[in-house]
Amino acid sequence: MGMFDTIEVHRKLPLAVVDGIDSSDVKDLKRLVKWKGIEFQTKSLDDCLEHYKLSVNGKLYVRRAKYKEARKKRSTKGFDLPMLEVDGKPWFELAPKVPTSLVFYSSVTLEPFSYWVEFEAIFLRGKLHEIKLIAFEKNASEFDDMENIFQQEE
Repeated sequence: MGMFDTIEVHRKLPLAVVDGIDSSDVKDLKRLVKWKGIEFQTKSLDDCLEHYKLSVNGKLYVRRAKYKEARKKRSTKGFDLPMLEVDGKPWFELAPKVPTSLVFYSSVTLEPFSYWVEFEAIFLRGKLHEIKLIAFEKNASEFDDMENIFQQEE
């Protein structure tokens, strides 16, 4: 899988009825999930473990922070590398480069189901043009699968 970046989306997401997903699923996901709090993954950016935000204004921002050297709590035998910690509060600034297409995805659980959602954000001249639903799947949640495994072992 490799490295990826994360992104929070502060725009309305186009959830829709598709094969295997009915209108009650869509309604529940829209009502019960706080989508702004979901941390989506993406491999459409630099894959440097950065955190991005797609803002209400349609612009892409990257989280930045200042760092300072932290005191070592214990000896690290063989390695004497400096440890860093965030110095102050992180902030968001405009992303230096914005792709024309940004695919982002996540898994969301509403018991007893887990939903895989995948979207594509299209940018024109650095600003969001539209968000498309690419994939939307419904499966039994992994928690239920684990419960079934334990029941079979008895």
